[in-house]
Amino acid sequence: MKRLGLVLAGLALAGAVNTADAQLTMQMGNGWSATFAGNINAFWIYTDVNSKDCAAGDCTTVDGAGTKVNGIGTGLLPAFFTFDAKGTEGPVTLGAHVGFAPQVTMGRNVSSSFGVDAAGAQIDMRQVYGTVGGKWGQILFGKELGVFLRQNILTDLTLFGAGPLVLLPDAGLVNPDGTRFPRGTALGRIGYGYLYTDFRAQFTYSTPSDNNWGLAIGVFEPITVGNYTYGDLPRLEAEFTYKFGGENLKGSQFFISGAYGHAKYYAKQPPLVTDNPGLSSTGVGGGVKVAVEHFSFVGSGFYASGMGTTFMGDAYLGGSIANLGATDVLDNARSSYGYNLQAQYTGGKFSIGASYGGNYLNLTSDDEAAILAGDGSEFDNRTAIVGQLTYNWTKSLRVVGEYTYAEGKITGLRNDDTLGTVAKQTASQIALGMMLFY
Repeated sequence: MKRLGLVLAGLALAGAVNTADAQLTMQMGNGWSATFAGNINAFWIYTDVNSKDCAAGDCTTVDGAGTKVNGIGTGLLPAFFTFDAKGTEGPVTLGAHVGFAPQVTMGRNVSSSFGVDAAGAQIDMRQVYGTVGGKWGQILFGKELGVFLRQNILTDLTLFGAGPLVLLPDAGLVNPDGTRFPRGTALGRIGYGYLYTDFRAQFTYSTPSDNNWGLAIGVFEPITVGNYTYGDLPRLEAEFTYKFGGENLKGSQFFISGAYGHAKYYAKQPPLVTDNPGLSSTGVGGGVKVAVEHFSFVGSGFYASGMGTTFMGDAYLGGSIANLGATDVLDNARSSYGYNLQAQYTGGKFSIGASYGGNYLNLTSDDEAAILAGDGSEFDNRTAIVGQLTYNWTKSLRVVGEYTYAEGKITGLRNDDTLGTVAKQTASQIALGMMLFY
């Protein structure tokens, strides 16, 4: 428990999976202690993506438009090596945490891969933060998992699996030569039930952890959206959690979180910031987890404006900045929402679970007018159902098998000149993996 809690300290501040209590802890002469922990995992993932034309009404498969992805990489949780140091000086407890998250894949299906784009050579410094705490709570400063929607991802069963590998409609995993490859982590339900919280620079205050309830409030570096490339205000995020049920419902909790960010247009010539109101990115999320004996149930969701359907604003993908649905054709904020419904049973060494959910994008009236005028089409929604079977071989080693069926739709101008679904992609995926926690 302690060991996995350290591995997930960056994913969490809340590791909660039954594993071995062994870990390497060194006690130093100055009263400080240092702990090492981590995990190594690898998943074979095979994905079959098919495209369908729906412009005429009934969706028909498009010949030659399919994509097959076959490779080995990490699941949603990357491999981790974490270093934790703690000490008490006067009235405060101090801590330092560094988390390396390397990949196991080459990055493409070749015999050898070198250079900065070789995924196996990358060192993803996901966590670099310090803490200062006391009876009053804790202040965290540095790079760590965000606060908004973090419980949505931490209660997702695909955190210890894979979930979808590609975004539908298919957003890539494309080499310059056109071949497809799995690299980095799988998606879990990122884009299929919640937005990705990510690891970002922050100052976050959290209330003491010995209560049934907890409050975290953080100030984060700004996030830009589309043409709003100047973050003029720090981003604010907050989370409230409440544990309930005592021993009969151990592990049950309620959680709610929110976020606010702001960015403006950026001019290349002085004055650097143009006189414009900018764009506000806002969001609220929450959910509940109920654990009863061998069963656990999760229901979570979110609603956001100006964030898109995958991340919480812009993302840097494949050498360029991507705006995944946050703004419309006239740079107005689009709203998006999503949910995840999940059930899981654990008995002996086995655990079996399933989840269903998706992310949806609300097109604005300007989007609809542009589509009706024949100006392209827009993403509409994506959903996925995931079934997972886990075997805890030992306290530290688990074997995971998953099946995922995902679906994504595009809204456009149909053949009868009406607005509706014009294209759909489906993906069937099998994932088999092993996870070792040390």
